[in-house]
This record gives sequence, structure tokens and C-alpha cells, in this order.
Amino acid sequence: MTDRFSPTVVLLLLILTIAVLAFALFQGVEPGDSGAPPTLHYRSQIIVGATATGTSTNTTESPPAAGGEEDAGILPTDTPPPGETTSPEVSGVGGTGGPRECRLMVVRSSIPLRSGPGPDFGEIATVYAGERGTGRARADGWYQFHAAGLDRTGWVPAEAVDAEAACDALPVSRETICPYDYFFTPNDSLLGRCPAGAASTVEAVYQPFEEGYMLWRADTDLITVVGSDGQPAQFHPEVTEVETDEPPAGQHRPSGVFEAIWLNHEGVRQALGWATGPSTRYSMRTQAVENPDTWLVTLPEGDDVIGYTADSTFVAGTRR
Repeated sequence: MTDRFSPTVVLLLLILTIAVLAFALFQGVEPGDSGAPPTLHYRSQIIVGATATGTSTNTTESPPAAGGEEDAGILPTDTPPPGETTSPEVSGVGGTGGPRECRLMVVRSSIPLRSGPGPDFGEIATVYAGERGTGRARADGWYQFHAAGLDRTGWVPAEAVDAEAACDALPVSRETICPYDYFFTPNDSLLGRCPAGAASTVEAVYQPFEEGYMLWRADTDLITVVGSDGQPAQFHPEVTEVETDEPPAGQHRPSGVFEAIWLNHEGVRQALGWATGPSTRYSMRTQAVENPDTWLVTLPEGDDVIGYTADSTFVAGTRR
């Protein structure tokens, strides 16, 4: 029986194989690799401490940024476990020196301004055709939109607004996974910050004054005094032997635990003035925020949720 291939043919095939392998190694491509860049999967980021109802964000595909490097502001990540929520943090991506804002105008008759980039997020307000404002971030076909007329910030779908070209280079929001949800709809003051724990309900007493208010909470047994400058001061309950003068017509004495603090500290009296109403006992909703230490409370009047730090107070959002 004769061989199917002559020694010369076998030698030629061997030389050709060696040449192909040597060329592939020289080019830095292993056999079986096409040399094309792999598709990278990025997490699209959720913003504004907002929480989607029963949903989590979707993983989207994005090409690497110009210059062949991955966009540093978008981090590859795994899908978060169900039930975890997101808090806003915006990364300066979209190219070096990209705009921080751009101009937007609502073109639909009316659309909801939502707390996050998606239809499952809560409604903050309604904006109407012709409403102008600024875009501050983008995510998955949505813009973070500050409505100038309402002075409110939320998210709108990209197809519902007329956007200038600069909006394509806005920062892409970066997701922070929060283990706890806010009990209210937060505003920009909590951007990128997570609750330190679950919200709770505690017994509290509140009394309004001419220039501020006093607040006592049962869980800490602390009295907080807030004057017109918004700077809080805290006291432990005290006793006093000082007599309270009769208040002017239409005003009130400080009540209960507030009276001794008001009488013993001249600075408190000067900062607050007389009480404008009786004290109110109520169930306070409260929650702590991490980094820096902040605590959030509801007052018996109004829908605002108030935030306290060591040296300031601020409106953190509104009750749902």
C-alpha cells in the first residue's frame, strides 16, 4: 500500500503550519482569537437616593470610552440582590472636561418628574410642555432634570424633552447600593448618601417659638433647640427654680421639659423668644444617615423631613 502523501507534501504542510503559528504569535493573538475587543458590560447608575418599587436597575452594554480606555466613571458590577435600593452619586464621565449641565425643554403635554431614571420610580411633580431647565446627568435614556419654574430636580425620559447636543456628554450617574431605604422622597441634599439603618418611630414632643422651636425625643432623652439661624443645640433635661414671667398676649410659656432649658439659658430665651403655641406630643419618624453623621426627623406640622447635623439643619425631602 502506498502513502497518500509524499514526504515533500508533508514537509510543505509542516512549514506552512509553523509559519501561520509564528505570525499569530508575532501579532499578539492567540489561535482561535479574532483580535476584536471584547464587549464590556457596565452598570447603568441610579441617582438621587431614589428607590424603585420592586425593581432593580438593568445591566446595559456600552463601548469603551474614546482613546481605548474604559470610562472611569462607570463601574462594572454585578446585579444587586432584589430588594436593595440605590442612592445617587454622579461620576464625572462623558469625556474629560465634559459639561456639568445642559439645556432641556419639555415637549410633551405633561410628564411626571420622577425620583429616579425609570417609570417605576415615584413621582415628585408634574412638568408641562414648554417647561425649561437644566440637565445634570443621564442614565439609560433618562435625564436628571432641574425644572427651573418648580425649582425641583428629578428624572424625565429623553424622548419627552428637547435636548441640546451638549446633553450627550453629561455625566453618567454611578450607582451606590444602599442596604436600607429612605422612608421619604429625598432631595439633592442627600446625593450619594445612604441611610445608616432602617427608619423607626419614636415618641416626641414639639413646641413652636417666635424664632424657632424645641424638640424632645424619647429614645435619646435629648432636647434640641433650633433658632432662626438653623443651628441646632442639644441639652439634657434640667430642673429649675426660676419663675416664669407671664407671656405677652397671644404667646405661651415653654411647656414641660422645655421650660427649664428656656429659663436656665439666657441664650436660648434670646434665640427663641416666647412660645407661639402649646407643646404637641406626637409619633416622630426618624432615621440616621451615614457620612457625615446626620439624623432625619418629621415634625408634627408640614410634609418636610428635616435633617440635622452637628451645626446645621436642612430640608432633606418630603414625606411620601
